[in-house]
Order: sequence, then C-alpha cells, then structure tokens
Amino acid sequence: GLVNFGLFGFYMVGAYACALLITQLGWAPWQAVLASIVITTVVCALVSLISLRLEADYFAIVTLAFAESVKLIVNNEEWLTRGSIGIPGIPRPFPSDIGMLLFGMAGLALVFLAFETVSRSPLGRTARALRDDPLVAETVGKNVLGARLRLFALGGTALGIAGCLHAFYYQYIDPTQFNVAMTASAFMLVILAGRGSHRGVLLSSL
Repeated sequence: GLVNFGLFGFYMVGAYACALLITQLGWAPWQAVLASIVITTVVCALVSLISLRLEADYFAIVTLAFAESVKLIVNNEEWLTRGSIGIPGIPRPFPSDIGMLLFGMAGLALVFLAFETVSRSPLGRTARALRDDPLVAETVGKNVLGARLRLFALGGTALGIAGCLHAFYYQYIDPTQFNVAMTASAFMLVILAGRGSHRGVLLSSL
C-alpha cells in the first residue's frame, strides 16, 4: 500500500551496476547480472529500512529523493560513470536479437513466477493485510517492518533484472534514459491492471 516513487532510481542502479561490472572490471555478462541483482536488492532493502517507518506521502518523497540522488551521483561522478557521456559498448550475453528476446522472456517468466508464488505464501497474505490496515495486522502479531523490508527487497530483485535487460538491450546507457516518467508508467500499468493482479499487469503492458 505504500507508494514508491523511487522505482527509476533502483532501475538505474541495476543498469549501471551491470554496465560498469562488464565494461570497467571485465566481468562476464552472466556474472554481472547476478551481482547487479544482489546490489539492487541490498540497496532497495537499505533504503526501505531507513524509511519504512514513514507513511504515505512522506515515504513517497523519500524514495523519490533517493532516485534523484542516484541520478545526480551518476551525472557528477564522471570518474566512475562517465557522467552525461554515458557508457557505450555494453556487450550482450547473446549476440542475436532472438537470443536476447528469449533471455528477456526468461527474466519476465522468472519474476512472474516468483511474485505469483509469494502472493500465495504467508508473506503474500501479510502483504495484503498490511495494504488494507497495517495497524490491525500488527495487532494480530504480524511483523510489519520485517514484512515490508522483505517485500521491498523482492521488488529490488525484479528491478535489478530489469535494469540489466535495459543495459543489454540498448548497449549504451546515460542518465537521460532514467527519469520519473518510468515510475509514472509503471504506476499507470498497475492502476489499469488492478493492484495485486500480476496477469493484469502483463496484459496492460502490451
């Protein structure tokens, strides 16, 4: 039930982590993907940990501020990210377009199955309870902060995968590719599909 306006910031973390690990450290694309997923998950969990006691508008403001901070860092730390010039020449794990399409579909299927499994698990039931009334959920013994932390970490994992796919698809990234419009698009898809409907989000994204 909390609004995370920082989606594009976490997405950016995943894309830049993947690109930098490959181009600067010479990691293989598969290694970079796994490391980027871990990095994005940890970053998302840490941000949620320091802000989960905030509610509604205040939480949205904090997450948006984080995303904009990431963009400022990427723009100004040219020694690491090349700033506004961007990072070119990002190699793909598969050279062909068909291979990349199948890779992207595999990532989508993995995230979809993970979210479907979680939604049917005790954590998923707790998430719905927190969305409806966090006070009642806490009253019946649910660990509100712990559940939110795990849920935001899971979201960070999905955003890490998406960021890697973005970097591989364009083979070039720069800060102008990441903005609040990405977050707005994601929310519009969820609103159109209905909250909690994974199949609806897939259909609305078409």
